[in-house]
Amino acid sequence: LLDNFNYFDKVHNREDLKTFAKLTHTIGNIDIVPKGFNVGRNNYDYWDWGLQTLKESFSPSEWKKYIDNHELNDYVDNYDVIPFWENHLDPSKIIPENSEDIIKFLKKVNSNIENRGKNIVKKLENNDGTSIQDY
Repeated sequence: LLDNFNYFDKVHNREDLKTFAKLTHTIGNIDIVPKGFNVGRNNYDYWDWGLQTLKESFSPSEWKKYIDNHELNDYVDNYDVIPFWENHLDPSKIIPENSEDIIKFLKKVNSNIENRGKNIVKKLENNDGTSIQDY
């Protein structure tokens, strides 16, 4: 890995990748999932794939409630999971095919995590008008 580190300079210096690295450990990127959810996900460790898996295990009304309660609306359109890049939910398209797929992923996922985090913070505000940031 260290012998090839400089080979990846273009990747290491992408601002959207640096942003993604920061956002992965924020409230907008954390969710509660059923026990056993992560078992056997292997290469399917993308949240659009994760959501599709969850959707298949819920009834339509449970799915809608899950999306709304967990502030995941940016990840769906009419409660259908939005793939991070074209045809990504097709098992043969799980790996990005080109740099455009990676850029689309980073832009979409960064925006979704940031928006979700803001929505969760709004939801956590107290009824008396004070914010969690006031404490």
